[in-house]
Amino acid sequence: MGKIYTNQSRLKIYISTGSNLIEASSVYINGTEPDGSAISPQLTTTIEDADTGLVSFELGTYYLAPSFTFTAAGTWILWVEVAYIGGKIAYGEPFHLNVYAPGT
Repeated sequence: MGKIYTNQSRLKIYISTGSNLIEASSVYINGTEPDGSAISPQLTTTIEDADTGLVSFELGTYYLAPSFTFTAAGTWILWVEVAYIGGKIAYGEPFHLNVYAPGT
């Protein structure tokens, strides 16, 4: 499946941060919906490979808040926020994710 559709669940998204996450205490996804409103709450990722900076997020299975799916078709702007041990925070480059209505 090459596209992400609205309200799709049980889909795992992988993001390469491009930096070592050995000292990261948590990694989040922040972003805006196609209408410009902020994603709320920020999405907690799983660190898949700390050395290479690979993280993942599984749609529809967000355990710390109501499950998350992309509810609107259009271009979402997302970025990663890394919180490090000791309180420092780093933000990744924003990237665009196109989400489609089913059947398109």
